Amino acid sequence: MEEKKLQKAGNILLASSFVGLGAYLTYLGYDEAMKMECIKSYPMSSLKKLEEETKPWIEWNDAKPRPIYVKTYGYAASEQPLTAQVSRKKVIIYERKTVSSSANPLRNLSPFTEVDSVHRRTPFYIHDENVRANIDFPLTQPDLETLTVKREKKNSFWLSLVLSPFVNYPHEYVTIERALPTNKKIFIAGMVTRATGGTLEILEPWNRMYPTIISTKSEEELMRDMRYKRDGCITAGSIITLAASFFLVKSLRQ
Repeated sequence: MEEKKLQKAGNILLASSFVGLGAYLTYLGYDEAMKMECIKSYPMSSLKKLEEETKPWIEWNDAKPRPIYVKTYGYAASEQPLTAQVSRKKVIIYERKTVSSSANPLRNLSPFTEVDSVHRRTPFYIHDENVRANIDFPLTQPDLETLTVKREKKNSFWLSLVLSPFVNYPHEYVTIERALPTNKKIFIAGMVTRATGGTLEILEPWNRMYPTIISTKSEEELMRDMRYKRDGCITAGSIITLAASFFLVKSLRQ
C-alpha cells in the first residue's frame, strides 16, 4: 500500500513538473510574439532622417519629448575597437567560449561542459550618410556573427563514447569565437534621444516592455528566426502541457 502511494505521489510530481515546463515554453512563445509585434510597430528610419527630425531637441535642454522608438540600419564603428583573440579581426562586441565535447550528444547537454569563456565590449556608434549615433545598450544580448570554430582533439572518440554514461570524458574541445565586427552593417531597434551635448543617441528604452535589438542580420532574417522560435515554443509547450495534464488527471484518479 505504501509503495503504491509513493508511486502515485511520484507520478503526480513528475506530471506536475512537465505541466510547468509546457506552460513555461508556451509563455516563451507568446513573449516572443509580443516582441515581434513591438518591433513591427517601430517606424523604420534612416540615420539622416533621425538627425533632421531630432535637431530641434538640442534647444529644448531638459524638456525631454515623449520617447520615440525606432529601427534603423548603420555601419558599426568604435574609436577604441577590440581585437579578436583567434581571428585577429577588429570588433566591438566579443565573445569566445570553449566547451568540452563528448562523443555522446546527451552528455553535451550538461551545463558543466564550459571550460572557458570571455565576454568583452567597447563603446561604439553606428554611421551612415555622414551621420552618426552613439549606441548605449548595456543590457541587450546582441545577435553576433560567428568568426571562427576551432576543434582540438583530446581523446579517442570511441573511448569517450564508452565512458560517457559514467564520467565526462571529452574527445575534443571546441572554441567558438563570435563578435560584432567593425564596419559591419547592423540592424538596431531602440529609443532615440539627444545627449546633453546634442549628440544623437539610440538607447535601451526606460520601459523594459519595449524590446531592443542589436543584430548582424537584416530585419527580415531576424523576424524569420523569431517566428521559428515563437511557433516552436508554443507548439512544444502546448503538446507537453496537454500530455502531462492527461497523465496528471489519470494519476489523481488512481
